[in-house]
Amino acid sequence: MRVSVALAALLVLMLPATPSAQQPALDLGTLTFEQLTERAATIVVSTVTSRRAEWENYGASRLIVTKVTLAVEQTLKGSAPRTLVVDVLGGTIGDQTLHVSHVPTFKVGDRDVLFLNGALHAASPIVGSDQGRFRVMNEVASGTARMLDAAFAPLVSPAAIGASAESRNNALVRSMADAISLSDFVTLVRDRVRQLERRQ
Repeated sequence: MRVSVALAALLVLMLPATPSAQQPALDLGTLTFEQLTERAATIVVSTVTSRRAEWENYGASRLIVTKVTLAVEQTLKGSAPRTLVVDVLGGTIGDQTLHVSHVPTFKVGDRDVLFLNGALHAASPIVGSDQGRFRVMNEVASGTARMLDAAFAPLVSPAAIGASAESRNNALVRSMADAISLSDFVTLVRDRVRQLERRQ
């Protein structure tokens, strides 16, 4: 049995049942590179080494949560252990599957740059729900690690992140060879983090 849930509706269910509870602003797909970097508690380059789905209580609801174990290669902001476990709402146990829109799914071997929000019991551990996940794929011809967005579109510039559809189409390219390399992306993130630290 497969159950699909819209993220906004699910977050409302997970909020405390008090008159002051406000639905959080999701900002799905609209955060810029600068905003993602600023809002992230931790930014890591990591590879998924395992995942395990469990039942967990979220308020009055019992939902499937997937425990995703990450091998951290580099920490670009904040601090992270070499092995990090994050909770992602959704997954499959037996014949029951919970799918939550805009919440990323991970499989063993996935390599990503992750902008983690540091929130406990959030639907997604990623800033912007899935927007702060950037896939790392090796270009076949050269073997160079290059960046894709969460939808597997090659990313040529951080300017494409959170941009309008027209601007995004100009900054996203079809050729992996034109996508920004992992090493260049890491440098851009580190530079942005240093700028934020100087402001504080």
